[in-house]
Amino acid sequence: MPINNHTVPGHRAACNRVAICALTLLFASILFASNSTGATNPQIADSTPQAAESNSIFMLRQKATQGDAGAQFELGLTYDGGNRITKDRAEAVKWYRKAAEQGHADAQYMLAFAHARGDGATHNMDEAFMWWSKAARQGHVVAQSTLAQEYYKRGLAYAHGENVAQNWIEALKWWHAASELGHVEAQFTLGTAYEYGVKGIIEGDTNKAANWYHKAAEQGMSMAQVALGDLYYVSKNVDKKESIYWFGRA
Repeated sequence: MPINNHTVPGHRAACNRVAICALTLLFASILFASNSTGATNPQIADSTPQAAESNSIFMLRQKATQGDAGAQFELGLTYDGGNRITKDRAEAVKWYRKAAEQGHADAQYMLAFAHARGDGATHNMDEAFMWWSKAARQGHVVAQSTLAQEYYKRGLAYAHGENVAQNWIEALKWWHAASELGHVEAQFTLGTAYEYGVKGIIEGDTNKAANWYHKAAEQGMSMAQVALGDLYYVSKNVDKKESIYWFGRA
């Protein structure tokens, strides 16, 4: 049947209206699906880096609160460095202490350091020494070297009367403590003290002097090697080859 040209425009308009309605329904269904998914799947809404960080801190705090010493130490470090959380030295020390009291060596070292600096904890060197000692006894190498250095410095303070009354007995006590931990300067200092003596405190004792010089010399201290060589050179009981050996090492 021939097409009636007068009916075409009306037909096209109807088709356009149908197409527009179809597109409108399609967009509405997409929008509804998107809103529904966001409302019913909170994991997608909380998948941002900030939310993930908050979740990790929450889980760490849960473990720490339940008494996990490792988590307590890690939470302390987190507060100490302001990593993923607001920096808070006092809060860091609180968690270090909880872990330290359970025997965590790294936490004991950090707690000692906090007391030594007076940062987040009261400045108290006796407390610092106590916690460094606990860590050192567990084989914590940094605690051992730190403790030895602090003992040596305290010995120097007593020897020279720096901020304390001069007291050679105390000085020798602290140098002995440092020397037992392998502090090379303390060992050499003790060797010197025993070689020449300290008036009214200790008499000169070349055997003890040689012992401490030898310990320092073995660690490569050239001054101790020379001092040991000198002692052996004048000694009647030691082969002169020993003296030559230590002079050569120096």
